[in-house]
Amino acid sequence: QDPMKTFCTMQTIGETSPLAGYGKLIILPYDNLKQFHHEYVVHSFSRGFAAQFIAGYTTFSMAFKQRENVRFLGAKGSFNTCEICNSLNNLLKNTRKKLKKEQIRIIQEFKRLHIGQQSIERKKLEVNKELSLEVDDTGQPQQGLIFIDGMTELKGNSPKLGATRTSKVDHVIANRVIGVEVYCGPINTVFLYNTDQMVGKGANTMIEVVRQSMSDLQAELQKNGLHMPTKMMWQFDNCGENKNKTMFG
Repeated sequence: QDPMKTFCTMQTIGETSPLAGYGKLIILPYDNLKQFHHEYVVHSFSRGFAAQFIAGYTTFSMAFKQRENVRFLGAKGSFNTCEICNSLNNLLKNTRKKLKKEQIRIIQEFKRLHIGQQSIERKKLEVNKELSLEVDDTGQPQQGLIFIDGMTELKGNSPKLGATRTSKVDHVIANRVIGVEVYCGPINTVFLYNTDQMVGKGANTMIEVVRQSMSDLQAELQKNGLHMPTKMMWQFDNCGENKNKTMFG
């Protein structure tokens, strides 16, 4: 089996970078070439190819290096892919399961459908961003988009009040960063909000971030002699902090 042909076929699960300046760069949903090659092998076996027609790691690596404008995930956090992708990858890697070819094929197809759906959602988000940056003849934006995401949590070495100083991370103060992408006419920026463990997690915190981001957006617009548009779009991920009756209420 031609590894270059397989690579071109599997490249359809990649995505262009949402960041400006990356051009036609394709980002594949893998941490490294070893992960990509593993799925290539599983994919090939599920399609009925004999072992002698499946490229080894060295041959696959040479084929990959001939491709331009392709790279792997750059983030090194714990959640490079979603939980569905993680579960499917772990299932395919579990040699004790001894999955049959048809079972592997079904898992692979489901994964591709899932990634395809994610691609559609990302493209819809990009369209909404572009629409939110448009203005009328007076420079007034007609709509805005606010995209909130709890980015990361960093644990320091300052002990909590009343807790003995130990190596356990539960006894230290953590700083949480919540990022908010804002698109509204001339405003194309990111607001960052910091909280610590004195502020509890959950819907109340996210509602406050919503309120604060709207207030900060209004202030930025006023600096340009503009006012808040009548239409706002909000984007949240699927975590429990966002998907609950308090947020929806």
